[in-house]
Amino acid sequence: MASLRRRAGEGKSQQRMLYFCIVAKGDVPIFEVQLGGHAGGSAGGSGGKGAAGAGSGGGGLQQKEDLVQFILHAALDGVEHKVWTTTSMYLKTVDKFNDLLVSAFATAGHVKMLLLHDHRVDEGHIKAFFHDVHEHYLKVLMNPFYEKNSAITSPVFEERVHSLARRLT
Repeated sequence: MASLRRRAGEGKSQQRMLYFCIVAKGDVPIFEVQLGGHAGGSAGGSGGKGAAGAGSGGGGLQQKEDLVQFILHAALDGVEHKVWTTTSMYLKTVDKFNDLLVSAFATAGHVKMLLLHDHRVDEGHIKAFFHDVHEHYLKVLMNPFYEKNSAITSPVFEERVHSLARRLT
């Protein structure tokens, strides 16, 4: 019986909210992806069609997508403030909304990476995640076919972000 409860708890831990977004200069989202265990896909670029959580209907899903984007957009003000108060690229937690936390990373090129999560993940794991994603982002920037500040649509980049996010859950 205890093992069944433990297994049920393990299933819930996979349903945690993890949503990652890269925002270019001018506050334009260039990459968004749902990393948590919720049903749904992801969206490269600013289309915002990625699933932001499980919903019972189309309207509920759309509301959750909108809420996630609203939370991340509101957190950008905190990122802008924190960028000028620290020399570190990793800005730690910049905003909170109910039980959701927003952690941020700002590059030298004024690109911001935001991670929305609903649980306390070890700061070291979040920092390592951001540094590794930043390394992959730099590889995308070095691609001669990529236009700076345009949507990142590479399935390889998305898969690497997903594999890095597995450390957070």
